[in-house]
Formats: sequence, structure tokens, C-alpha cells
Amino acid sequence: AFYILFPTIVVALVYEKEAKLRVMMRMMGLGTSAYWVINYIFWFIIYAIFTIIFVLFGSQIRLSSGYRLGLFYRQEASIHVVFFFLFINHTIAFAMLWSSLLRSSRSASIGATLYAIGMSVISITAWDSGNFFNADSVSEGLRTFITLWPVWGFYRGWSEYKAYAMQAAMQGSK
Repeated sequence: AFYILFPTIVVALVYEKEAKLRVMMRMMGLGTSAYWVINYIFWFIIYAIFTIIFVLFGSQIRLSSGYRLGLFYRQEASIHVVFFFLFINHTIAFAMLWSSLLRSSRSASIGATLYAIGMSVISITAWDSGNFFNADSVSEGLRTFITLWPVWGFYRGWSEYKAYAMQAAMQGSK
């Protein structure tokens, strides 16, 4: 669910290329580097707002029994900031790479959506249900390589979050 903005970024950038909006902006005097920086900042702000809302809701959830989500409650806020900052930058850069490779907004929409859904399903299956990538048989090099893809890096970080939250719960901190 957290990777939902990836297809939106890819489609928006490919649509601008397909409709020749970038050419028109260039004719009006907007430089190429300024175009990419503006897009990067815009999508970073959108993703940051989404993340802030997500973290605020996650940290404020409390059941009637008093249970709170340990992923947010037992972790320092600075860890969330660094983790999501890196994930947001990684995702936007990857979306910009995708947009430079695709020419049609329709194929971008289908491809990016299928990629986001497929990688999320594989990541959830690999990390949560069998913990495949955290097994001793998987080398550290392979783990590092697969986290080059933003969604897998997110789920690897998320599994680390869960492990540390469980350690904190067992030790009785917070």
C-alpha cells in the first residue's frame, strides 16, 4: 500500500513526455535540470505528506484494550524520518528512471501498476510468510542486491522495524 504513488509518478512524467509538454516548457525557457528538480521536489512533498499522515495515524491508533502499534510506539521518531526519507527518494528516483524508458502513458500505467502490485506481493510473501530473505541460506550480497528495488528495500526495512519492535516488547521498554 505504501508503494501506491509509484505508478502515479511514472504516469504523470510519461504523460508530460507523450503530450510534448516538456518540449513546450523548454520553448518557454525552462531548462531540463530545472524541470527535473521541480518534479522531484513536487513528488517529494506529495510523498512526504502521505508519509506524515501514515505515521501520525499509525502512532495514534490505540485499541480499547490499550494496545498500541509497536512499530510506531516503540521506535524513535528520528528512525521513521530517516527510513521514510530514504524510501521516498529511492522511489522517486526509480519512477523517474521508469518514465525515461517508457513512451506511452497507457503502457506506463499498466506496467507501473503491475510492477507495484507484483513486487509488493512478492515482497510480502518473501519477508513476512516464510522470511525467505532473512534465512541463513541467503547471502548478504543477494539481500543487498534485491533491496536496490524500492519496494523490496521498504519491506526489508519494515521487517527490521518489526524485529526491533518485538525485541523492545520482550524487554518491556516503552
